[in-house]
Amino acid sequence: MTATNLPSSVSATPRQEAQLFAAVSSTQELDALESNGVKTVLVEDASRFARKVIVQELGIVTLIARKVGCWSAAGDLELTNTDDEFKVAMRQIAAAFAQLEKARLVKKLKAARDRKRAAGEKVEGRKDEARGRGAGA
Repeated sequence: MTATNLPSSVSATPRQEAQLFAAVSSTQELDALESNGVKTVLVEDASRFARKVIVQELGIVTLIARKVGCWSAAGDLELTNTDDEFKVAMRQIAAAFAQLEKARLVKKLKAARDRKRAAGEKVEGRKDEARGRGAGA
């Protein structure tokens, strides 16, 4: 995703989270967004904007400074609305739980990979054709 080819609203999938924040945090990218007339960024939900509280809050502050809105795809939550301090607090609490959930998931998946490695199973990389576990299997 680059700012030069973004439409007037940007949708971010989970895989685009890092790219979205990079675009939001880069002055050059933000200048390109503004020159394209982008005024709204759409994210799947608040937890997809960022998985770390500090990243989310910095991203939101940056968007607010650039007068760019950020909405959840359902349209029920405007992340850049700071008029209601309770909504801001709830957004930050949700971000804290998103960060916690990511940390738990990473830890759980690492433990599963380690168990498979200890059992002698291949864990990462391309599937081994010799074992019959190739793309066609």
